[in-house]
Amino acid sequence: MKLLNNLYSIQSHDPDNRSFTVRLLADSPVFKAHFPGMPIMPGVCIMQTASELLETLLGRHCELSHASNVKFLRVINPTETPEVTFIFRKIEPDETTGLTKVTAEASSAAGVMTKMSLFYKTSIKI
Repeated sequence: MKLLNNLYSIQSHDPDNRSFTVRLLADSPVFKAHFPGMPIMPGVCIMQTASELLETLLGRHCELSHASNVKFLRVINPTETPEVTFIFRKIEPDETTGLTKVTAEASSAAGVMTKMSLFYKTSIKI
């Protein structure tokens, strides 16, 4: 299931800085289940959101192969932090492995919330 328009919507996209600002949909069933009365964005949803935004940025289907380093520095609560910015710091194709290494961050005005080093298989343009 795509999280776009089910967990978040894209508010803005800056292709020059490889960044997106998303608005979290606090009434999403995901937030109602995780956790009732204290909604928190699940780590897997943070990574899936980054993957979906990367697809938009590259115009290619991106399948997460593995993560080498993911740090959850702050909780993302949609009622306290309704907007989150995802920035893709590095996007480096590796001809040897065929994977694309991506370094990304999710942040808000309060600071960096998540740092991720992710590896993707990319396919034809979408």
